[in-house]
Amino acid sequence: MKLKTQDGYGTPLSDIKRSTESWKTKYGWRAQEEGLNRLPHFMSKIPVNGYGDRDIDIHFLFQKTSSPHSTPLLFVHGWSGSFLGGGGG
Repeated sequence: MKLKTQDGYGTPLSDIKRSTESWKTKYGWRAQEEGLNRLPHFMSKIPVNGYGDRDIDIHFLFQKTSSPHSTPLLFVHGWSGSFLGGGGG
């Protein structure tokens, strides 16, 4: 499907304007922020060989399970991804 724009490329300006207005006026940013802030967030530095004298800063969530036989899960993503993509909800 080819989008009809002035130069034939990109998203039509009318779609961008409609989406922007929805994000500004209808999307529940504060509700999303409150939900994120209820999660157990942590930060740490990890040394990586070949990364110079710097460590890599990581952000992660930690939730201990009540099941003694569970397998730990490490969910990793890159920029500009998010751990929320694995939420399934």
